[in-house]
Amino acid sequence: MNKDKSSQINDQLLIAISENDMNKVKELLKSGADVNVESTVNQGSTSKYGYKPYTPLILAAEEGYLKIVQELLRSPGIDVNRKNYYGNVALHMASARGHVEVVKTLLAAKDIDANLVDKKYEFSPLITASKGNQAEVVKILLNTPEVEINKTDAGGKSALHQAASSGHEETVQILLKDRRISVNLKDSLHGHTALHLATDFHHNEVVRALLNHPDIDVNVEDMYGQTALHTSAYHGNVKVVEMLLESGIDVNIKTKNGSTAVYLAGKQKNATIVKIITEHIQLRKVLRSRQRVKSIQVSEDSIGYYEILPVNEELLEAAQSGDSEKVNYLMKQPGIEVNTVDRNGNTPLHLAAEKGHAGVVKIFLESEDINVNAKNLDKSKLVYPVHSGDDAARKKLTNGKAALHLAVKNGHFEVVKLLINHIEIDVNTMDKYGQSCLQLAVSNNFTEIGKLLLNHIKIDPNVQYPCNDYYTALHTAIECRNMEIIGALINHPDIDLNIKERYKGLTPFHMVVEEGNLPVVEIMLQHPATNVNTVDKYIQTPLYTCVKKGNVNMVELLLKAGVKVEEDVLKISTFDSSGTKSNPAIVQMIKDYIRGNIKVSGKGLLSANEGLLAAAQNGDSQRVQELLKQSGIDVNYVDTNGNTCLHLAAERGYVEIVRELLKRLDIEVNIKNRDDSKYIYPIHFGDDPARSEITVGKTPLFCAVMRGHLEVVKLILNHYKIEVNSKDKYDKSCLYLAAVKGYKTIVQALLRHPKIDVNAKYICHDHFTPLHIAVEKNQMEIVAALLSHPNINVNIKNRLFEHTPLHTAANHGYVDILELILTHPKINVNVKDKSGRTALQVAMHNKHESCVQVLLNTRLPA
Repeated sequence: MNKDKSSQINDQLLIAISENDMNKVKELLKSGADVNVESTVNQGSTSKYGYKPYTPLILAAEEGYLKIVQELLRSPGIDVNRKNYYGNVALHMASARGHVEVVKTLLAAKDIDANLVDKKYEFSPLITASKGNQAEVVKILLNTPEVEINKTDAGGKSALHQAASSGHEETVQILLKDRRISVNLKDSLHGHTALHLATDFHHNEVVRALLNHPDIDVNVEDMYGQTALHTSAYHGNVKVVEMLLESGIDVNIKTKNGSTAVYLAGKQKNATIVKIITEHIQLRKVLRSRQRVKSIQVSEDSIGYYEILPVNEELLEAAQSGDSEKVNYLMKQPGIEVNTVDRNGNTPLHLAAEKGHAGVVKIFLESEDINVNAKNLDKSKLVYPVHSGDDAARKKLTNGKAALHLAVKNGHFEVVKLLINHIEIDVNTMDKYGQSCLQLAVSNNFTEIGKLLLNHIKIDPNVQYPCNDYYTALHTAIECRNMEIIGALINHPDIDLNIKERYKGLTPFHMVVEEGNLPVVEIMLQHPATNVNTVDKYIQTPLYTCVKKGNVNMVELLLKAGVKVEEDVLKISTFDSSGTKSNPAIVQMIKDYIRGNIKVSGKGLLSANEGLLAAAQNGDSQRVQELLKQSGIDVNYVDTNGNTCLHLAAERGYVEIVRELLKRLDIEVNIKNRDDSKYIYPIHFGDDPARSEITVGKTPLFCAVMRGHLEVVKLILNHYKIEVNSKDKYDKSCLYLAAVKGYKTIVQALLRHPKIDVNAKYICHDHFTPLHIAVEKNQMEIVAALLSHPNINVNIKNRLFEHTPLHTAANHGYVDILELILTHPKINVNVKDKSGRTALQVAMHNKHESCVQVLLNTRLPA
C-alpha cells in the first residue's frame, strides 16, 4: 500500500469513528488502517479534516462510542497508552466526558497505565475527572488499585485540590472516603491545601466536608503563613469562619507579616467577623476560668488586638502558676499535649516541678502520655576543667535538665518524692554537663532529698561528674562535710569507696584523710571495701598524707587499722620535705608499729561468740580456729545487723576463715542478715508494695558476690546445702547481682551450679532477668556466658515495656550484643513489645542504623 493511499484510509477511519459508523470502522481496519495513527496536525491545532489531534482510540473514547472502543482494543497492534499531540490518552478523554462504560473498558485493557499525565498541565485521568466533577468516573478510578490518589499536577495539586477549588462537593466526598487520601497535602505554588482552596473560593459545603475528615489539620499554614481562617476572615465569609472556629483552629497563628486572622478582619473593617472571633476567644476564656460571660463591645480601637493563648500554652502557664484546678480542667480538653514545650524546651512538668507545685505535678504524673524524663534546652557554655578523655564540645550540646533536676535543684522534697515514685523515672538522669540529681542534692546540702534518692532501688551512687573533676556524690559530700549524707552514701550497698577523682587522683577515703575528718575516717575504716593503702596520682598513700601534715591522731587511727608503712613514709617520718625533724610522736608511733607494739583496735573482753564474730570480721584465721574448738560455740551467732561470722568473712573475702566455717556441720549457709532499708521501686500489677517492710536481707553467698570475692563464692557454692537461687528482700538473685556488677568469672561460677535459675527475674527492677541487665549494661562476655546456658530463655520479656533482651540491645544500639543474641538457635526476631514493636522497629525508632542493617539482613524463622 502506497503512502498516499495509507494516509487516505487512516483519515477515513477517523471520519468513520466520528460518525459512529461501526461497519465502516471494521471494514477500514480489515483494509489495513493504522489503529494508532494520529490526525495530521497544523500548528498544533486542527487536522486538514477539521479534527483535533486524535488517534482512533482517543476519538472514540472522547465521544463515548463503547462498541468502537471495544473493536479497536481487539486490534492486535493497539497502543492503549498512545498519547496525542497534547499528551492526552484515551483514558483522559473518557474520564473528562464522564463515559463510565468506556472508562471501565479501558481500565480492563492489557498494559493500561492509569496514571499517565498530559503534556501541559500534567493532569492524570483522576485529576481530570475530579476537576470535571465526573463523580462516577472518580469512583471507578479509585477502585483501581494502580491509580495514585495523591498524584499531583504541574502545580503540585492533587485530585482533591482540583475538586475542592472547583466546589465539587460530591467528588470531594468520594475522594475523602478513600483511606489513602492525603487531606493536608500542600501544592507547590503557594503551599495551599484543599482546605485553603475551598475557603478561598467560598465553597462552604466543601469546607464542611473537609473539616469532617478525621485527619484534617485546620492549622496548616501556606507559604505566607496563612491558615484557612486568615483567608475566610479577610474575605468576610461568616459561615466558614464559624466552622473553622468550631473545629478548634488556633486563632493566634500569625502570618509571616505578623497578622492574626482577627487583625485581617479588622483591617477590612469587618466588625461582624471581628466580633465572632472575639466572642469565641472570650467564651474559651470563660470555659477555662469558669467565670460569667460578659457582653462584648467591639470598637475600631480594639480591632486587631484580641489574642487567646492556645490550649497548650495555657497549660504551660497554669503549670507555672500552680493552678491545679485549671490544669485539671485543661488536661481533659481535646488536643491537649501534656508534653508540649515552651521556647526553652520546658514541659508543663518542668515548670511545675521547678516551682514546687506538688499538686500540679501529681496531675501530670497520672497521665499515661507523660514523658517524665523529658529534658529542656540548655544553651549555656559553662567553662569547666577538661581532663584527658573529656568531651571538650560538651558545652555545645543543648539537652538540658529533666523535671527531677529542677525539683532537686530547688529543694522541693515532695515533688522529688512524687517524681521518683513514677514507674518510668530515670533517677540517674544527667544534665548536659554530666551532673546527676544525686550530686545536685549533695552539692546543695539537701540532706533529706539526698537520702530520698539513695533509697531508690535504681540509684547509682557512683556516677562521676565530669565537669567537677569527676567527683562522685561521696567526694562532694566529703567536701561539703555533710556527715548525714556521708553516712547514707557509705552505707549504700552499691557504693564504691575506691573511685578516684581526676584532679589529684584521690579516693573518698584519701580525701577525708587529707581533710583530717576523724569521725568520717573512723566510719570508713569499718567498711570492708575501703582500701586504706590506696595511692593518689603522686603515688602517695593516705598514711603518707597525714604523716606529712603532722596529724598525730589520724596517723594513730590508720596504724591501728593495719595500713602498710612504705619506705617513703619512713623517710618523711624522720625528716619533712624541708629537712626539718618531723613530729616526734608520729616518729615514735611508726617505730612502735613496725616493732609490733601497736595492735589493731581491741574491744575489751568479749564472749566466745562475740569473739568469733570479731575474729571473722578482722580476718584473724588463727583466732577463729581456736574459738571453733571451744564447746558451746555458736557458729551461727549474729550481731546487731543479723550477720553471722560467715557473713562477715564472706563479705571481706577471707577465704581461709570461710573454708574453716564451712567445715562445720551446724553451719547455716543460707541464713540471711537483717535489712531495714526501704528502697523506692516501681510497683507493677501483682507486685508486693509492702516488700520494703520486710527485714530479711542477704545470705553469705550474696555478700561474697556483692564484693566480687570469687574464691569465697566458689567455696560457698560447693557446700551441699547451698541455695544458689536465694534472693534478697527485693528479689534480687546472686546471678543478677553478679551480672549487674560485671563480675564475669563469678557469673560463670554461678552458671556451673546445676540448680541455678538463669531466668530468675528481679521484681524491683521492672522484672529484669540477668540477661536483660547484662545487655543493658553492655556486658558482652557476660551475655555470651548467659546465652550458653542450656536453660536460658532468650525471648523472655521484662514488665515495663515488655522488652526481650533483643529489644533491649536494639533500643541501646549495642550492635555487637545484638549480633551475639541473634546467633542463639531459639531467638525469635518477631516478638513484639508492649507497643507492638519488634526489635527492628525499636532500632529504627531510635535511629540505630547499624542495628537496623543487622536485623534487616537476618533471616531467622519465627
